[in-house]
Amino acid sequence: MYCGGLPDAVEQTKTDSSAFVSNWEDLEGDDDNSDPHTSIKTLLEGIIEEVTRESINGEVQYLPHHAVVKNSATTPIRPVFDASCKNYKGVDLNSCLQKGPNSIELIPSLLMKFRMKKFP
Repeated sequence: MYCGGLPDAVEQTKTDSSAFVSNWEDLEGDDDNSDPHTSIKTLLEGIIEEVTRESINGEVQYLPHHAVVKNSATTPIRPVFDASCKNYKGVDLNSCLQKGPNSIELIPSLLMKFRMKKFP
């Protein structure tokens, strides 16, 4: 749920572009990923999409992301999205989200109920 409006998406393209270039250069410099774009595109098929200037119309928000590579059989490469990336006005998507209640305090009692098999 949002409190207030979304950050100005049109002006955010400069921030997103610089984040993209930085991430792309990092991936290209990694010898383990000879073709990082193909790997990411294959992994995220249907989850991410290329954004062209013509497709930006109206209020939209794009999340910058980068790949994290790990030597693992199950998930060798995974996306990490950065909702804390600030635009040129210093506003990020995280700051636009309404804060909910802190549920961490409920965890100990839930764990005790689970261990004692006392479910409602």
